[in-house]
Amino acid sequence: MRGQSYEKFSHRYRYAVAPFIAYVVLFSGGILLRRDSVGLDLVAAGMLALINLAIRNTWSIAVSMVGSQE
Repeated sequence: MRGQSYEKFSHRYRYAVAPFIAYVVLFSGGILLRRDSVGLDLVAAGMLALINLAIRNTWSIAVSMVGSQE
């Protein structure tokens, strides 16, 4: 019984809490991007967190952003 509750908490953290925090960092970086250069660091940290969490769409966003830079 204890193993199941830990597994459920682990899944909740991995698929709900951690991506939410990464999106908050990404969103706040986008807001701060207009005022300060720290926003770019926050956007990069949010993108790296989402890539690390293996969110599929993040990789396509990162590739499209790099492709639009050229």
